[in-house]
Amino acid sequence: MASRRTVGLLTCALAFVIGGCSDPRSAPVTAGPTTTSTRPAATTASSAAHRPPPAPSAEPQAPPEESTAARPQGDRQPDVTARPSEDQGPAPQSAGHGYCLDINSEVVAHAVATLGTAPGGDPWQPQAGTEATTGHCPALLWMTAQTPRGTASSPEHVLFFHDNTYLGTAAAKPTAFTSVTGSTDTSVTVQYRWIAGDEPNCCPAGGPVTVTYTWNGTAVVPDRELPPEVTG
Repeated sequence: MASRRTVGLLTCALAFVIGGCSDPRSAPVTAGPTTTSTRPAATTASSAAHRPPPAPSAEPQAPPEESTAARPQGDRQPDVTARPSEDQGPAPQSAGHGYCLDINSEVVAHAVATLGTAPGGDPWQPQAGTEATTGHCPALLWMTAQTPRGTASSPEHVLFFHDNTYLGTAAAKPTAFTSVTGSTDTSVTVQYRWIAGDEPNCCPAGGPVTVTYTWNGTAVVPDRELPPEVTG
């Protein structure tokens, strides 16, 4: 009896291995005929269509370069420095620091050098000059040169200039108690005084004599001669 049961179990086990003796519902899916699907792989395309966009890069993207060839030239704004200034005419070479005649200019230095030396042996010292500003320069410019470390009675020169050119002095020799009292575009007025007696040097009693020097286009002409008391 036991051996018959054993034979039955072995038979069942063998049948299970070959065909299976269990419930037919547990038969493997490979028992049926295998068919090859001809449906296109839509799953891949569908997943690609629904694939989420890639995350933005953390690195900043450089803006596209602007083409200079396509930039309209007519829209270019002029530089501030390109704005033209008001034309006041060319400034003479004797000008400087906003004045038509700069007493520190090379033109003046060369003119003063022709005067020689002042009393005491020192060079003449530029003192004052035309106060007209550049853009409104008169035809006749003037300046005075004084004796360095001089006193009220020390002599001085009045010099004339035109168009960057030194024209000469008002008198052949330097004169004391001399002052420029006025000027126009073509003339300069100079006042002269002198010691008449025994008055102190601060208060000369002689004069005054006023002489107007005019530029006539070729030379400077005085309207009168200097008195001998002035020329000595």
